[in-house]
Amino acid sequence: MGIAIAEILKSKKIPFKVLKTKNNINKIAELGYDDIATECLDASRPLVLFLCYPDLVTTSKKWIASLNSNKVFFVCLTGWPIINRKWPSKSNVIMYAPKAIASKLKPKKCLIALNVHQETNEEARLLIELNKIFEPKQTITVSPLEETKSDLLSEQVLLCGWAPLIALLTYKKLIKSGIAKELAWEECTREASYIFETLANLGPDGFSKKISSLALRGGYKAIKKFPIREWDRMIDKMYSEIDNGNIFKSTNTSLPSESEAQKFWEELNNE
Repeated sequence: MGIAIAEILKSKKIPFKVLKTKNNINKIAELGYDDIATECLDASRPLVLFLCYPDLVTTSKKWIASLNSNKVFFVCLTGWPIINRKWPSKSNVIMYAPKAIASKLKPKKCLIALNVHQETNEEARLLIELNKIFEPKQTITVSPLEETKSDLLSEQVLLCGWAPLIALLTYKKLIKSGIAKELAWEECTREASYIFETLANLGPDGFSKKISSLALRGGYKAIKKFPIREWDRMIDKMYSEIDNGNIFKSTNTSLPSESEAQKFWEELNNE
């Protein structure tokens, strides 16, 4: 998401710099962005900082506490950082969370989940300027906790976890059954995207009336076998960990490493 934000600012000819860390220094150089170290940030001048998901970890660092000024605007692109720390009392803190993957962050296409968590400078009219830059199709006001819960369940568990896994496992099974790769891939990925789009546009009732009778009945047969109770228990446990703050304390240790997760998808691709 950080790169998508940078590219939008670049296309609008808005000057920006990327905060330099040991993890992104090579990427910054590769993309040709100007960088800046945290110790060089100047709170005496107007400053807008976009904080993406990786900053959930860096929000524990002292440099944020040093930016205690009403000229500083922290723009959090998820609810995670807002509910996971105490912010400088004089700074402005806003959740401006795009509900789209980075490649789909386009004008008039994206919904923004909004929350003005802390406002100490009303004259800046930052929300108006953000909407001019990103041109959302709609903004809705929700709490950071709501955004965090919906983001974890939709993006991480469903959209980046079970949904693609089920699609790929079905694809593999079709190939092993002698189905042509091109046909299996189209059915399990491209057609799946069309079905999700239909559901998004029409809602459950409209969706059920749009698909064929055979697809409706066959789909419902599969739904009846879905482990709903186990699913509910898993989600309830995850939400409880968000409510009591445990999920933020254990994120680095409870989640598998990026290399392990990447290896899983690579191996799935090569099977």
